[in-house]
Amino acid sequence: MARYAYQEMIALDVDTMTVAAGVGQIYAESDVELVTPLTPVDDIGEPITLSANPRTGFLPTFYVDDHPSVRFVSGDLQRILVTTTPLFGPKGEPGDMGPSTPEAEAAAVAAQQAAAEAETLRVLAQQTAGKSAYQLAVDNGFVGTELQWLASLPGASGAQMIDNGTTVTFGP
Repeated sequence: MARYAYQEMIALDVDTMTVAAGVGQIYAESDVELVTPLTPVDDIGEPITLSANPRTGFLPTFYVDDHPSVRFVSGDLQRILVTTTPLFGPKGEPGDMGPSTPEAEAAAVAAQQAAAEAETLRVLAQQTAGKSAYQLAVDNGFVGTELQWLASLPGASGAQMIDNGTTVTFGP
């Protein structure tokens, strides 16, 4: 079952340019004999009476189940109203799992690996938060001063680093 919203619909006789007077009824568009009126409801599902605003001709927003187009009838006025706004009912039960493919299995493994790597990085970031690269080297067994550690780093000979306004040259 789909519920359709009818918003900003106008009850205007285009031949005479007059607004529908009084209360109107809603019928299925196919119900040309006007046999079975439909029940329009408001946004919380309560039945409402449809009456056009006498100045503007606009009907209040209303909803009708299972009819994307309806026939509005008020006195001699009949107007077909069409909406493109279906609203759907509650979500149904999940369906069965489809067949697996090698690509889907590879994607699932890759997602699991990425999640594990992300967790590892998160833990490392917590453990090393605020430590300098030199302090991490010391924690992992480096013995020497910060300048000695900088000199031990591979890289271009004579490269310079500026630290708090002091230029430190390191290299072989």
